Amino acid sequence: MPPAQLANGDLIVVDRSGSVTRVTPTGGKPVWTFRSGDLSGLLSRPLVDGDHVLVTSLDGDLRALSLADGTLAWSLPQLPTEVAPTHVEHTLLLATTDQRLCAVDLGRREVTAVALPEPVHGSPLVSGSTVVVVGERGTLAAFSLPGLRPAWRQATRDLGTTTAAIGRGRVFVAGEQGTVLAFDLTNGQQLWQQALQVEAHGITAAGDRGPVLSAAKRQIHLDGTTGEPLRTFTATDGEWARGATVVGERLLVPLRDGGIDVFDLASGARLYRLESQKRARALPCAAGALVPTNDRTLHWFASFR
Repeated sequence: MPPAQLANGDLIVVDRSGSVTRVTPTGGKPVWTFRSGDLSGLLSRPLVDGDHVLVTSLDGDLRALSLADGTLAWSLPQLPTEVAPTHVEHTLLLATTDQRLCAVDLGRREVTAVALPEPVHGSPLVSGSTVVVVGERGTLAAFSLPGLRPAWRQATRDLGTTTAAIGRGRVFVAGEQGTVLAFDLTNGQQLWQQALQVEAHGITAAGDRGPVLSAAKRQIHLDGTTGEPLRTFTATDGEWARGATVVGERLLVPLRDGGIDVFDLASGARLYRLESQKRARALPCAAGALVPTNDRTLHWFASFR
């Protein structure tokens, strides 16, 4: 799970026991640890807001911890979630397990909630004042900030399990058999559809360069305006795992048997391979990424040449 990085380089990490820890980047020395005591132990990725770090929980509590010493500053109950929240200025957006989209005003500690048409399996996607969530049955629902006013709703059909990303004023949705659809972010109108006929791992936004569809043997970079393939990155040895990540102008793709291939998005050239654990994805952090290695340490890359 991606950690949060502070200005001095310290990291805030969560673990499967339900603990939150602030550690120094050299040596991993703990500065403090907060133990939630939650029965599930399932906390979200940590997000920094001012002097606090925020974590949500499957058990239901949203907690704000002091960055200085890890003590509990405040909490809000009845916000159970299995997916990572999204932080927009001083608002936290989260999709709950009881089919609500909630906007938490972190200054006032007030919750605005709307009902969702179906359970959600991914984090809320945000661009400008528009929030989009993707349901388990493929329904896209868009809302406007502030207030979560309904903006539009669009159904996708026969795609199976879907993943989604936002970029260039569009919402890109990929089905498990490689069909990709693009919708206008402002009104939900479908703009194009591309059937790539691969067993897709997921879709990743690549800024203004358009989305990347990931599969075991191919990464397909698409033109966000037309849907036409721009270039294809091909696995030359082994197969890729899920979890492709875009960091700046680099595409980082984990391999099933260990290692992370680093590609240049502009040219499609594979630049080098990083050492990592099997199926370990790069964890975006600030402008760089953390990479889990075989000796059970995290290597921090501030940038990628």
